[in-house]
Amino acid sequence: AEDDSLLVFDEDRPTAGSANRAKMLATGRDGDRVTVLAAEDVKNFKSDEAKAIFREHDVIYVYHNKIDAIGDKLATEDGLVGAVEDTLQDLIVLVRKLTSANATNVLITSDHGFIYQHRALEESDFSTAEVSGQVFARNRRFVVGKGLSVPKGMKKFTASDIGLGG
Repeated sequence: AEDDSLLVFDEDRPTAGSANRAKMLATGRDGDRVTVLAAEDVKNFKSDEAKAIFREHDVIYVYHNKIDAIGDKLATEDGLVGAVEDTLQDLIVLVRKLTSANATNVLITSDHGFIYQHRALEESDFSTAEVSGQVFARNRRFVVGKGLSVPKGMKKFTASDIGLGG
């Protein structure tokens, strides 16, 4: 979005939230029945509930957000290593739950990685660089915009550098 909202669009369609993701997935193969579920909900399904979901849907998108929920906040980021361990265990449980409910294809993806260190940062470790240009969104990890400057200590990627058409 061309504002400070951090919203991401595919063409003119918003991508945030389960309902929007389900709409996007439904634009795939013609006739696919699609649903988007939270990982916690899937983990808590009884066997017959999980099998019913597979009978009723062709594409099931399971969303897990524990790492982002912990790591994206300064107040909780110290719990990141534990969140990664918990997530790996959750993924094992989810894959077992899905395959026991007759899932035949399971694809696990991640939207990004992270660099982690467990030591206090000195004030001099933080960038004071100011970015100029048309800034659409910024947080402590990135800036998104058009015509951005590249101050010392920052790296700029264009849409084509990362395989995007826009």
